[in-house]
Amino acid sequence: MTRHKLSLEEQLEGVKNALKSRRTPPQLREGLRRREAELEGQLQIGQSFLDKLFGVQRGGNKMARTNRIFTSFAIEDKWAKEYLVGQARNNKTPFSFTDMSIKQPFDEKWKTQCRVVIKGCDGVIALLSKNTARADGARWEMQCAVEERIPIIGVHTDAKNKGAVPYELNGKRVIEWSWDGITRFLDSL
Repeated sequence: MTRHKLSLEEQLEGVKNALKSRRTPPQLREGLRRREAELEGQLQIGQSFLDKLFGVQRGGNKMARTNRIFTSFAIEDKWAKEYLVGQARNNKTPFSFTDMSIKQPFDEKWKTQCRVVIKGCDGVIALLSKNTARADGARWEMQCAVEERIPIIGVHTDAKNKGAVPYELNGKRVIEWSWDGITRFLDSL
């Protein structure tokens, strides 16, 4: 019996379907999330290679492909990330969103995988709240984006109850949540 070798895209689709399924046991979900991030990183490395090989460049709206946006947020603010993705979907924007959210302390392996994913993105939206100051993972993601020279913007999730802007965003644009402001950033990529 021969086995069909699944492409990375097919593997990623299977992992995402398993994560969506209510039948997937909770103890498997963390491993599936790690595998999802790993596959996305591998796909992005492959796409970056092809982009370089065939001369696809970032910037402007000349690209036929969908721009990837990394979202950085404190795990307590996952609602804001989901709202952002839903808002983008309703406006039919040509962007896909990704993140590397974690619920436990991050390690070097996570950092390595996260850096690969961030480097493969066209921009980063950092969702800011009072939780951000204690969110070491989110702050590391912001610093990584700055180090990798990926365009980044900070967006306050609550205009009336703002947290401090983390030093990782010094000199970067920070706005209150508005779809117009977010769209201007996205259009600039």
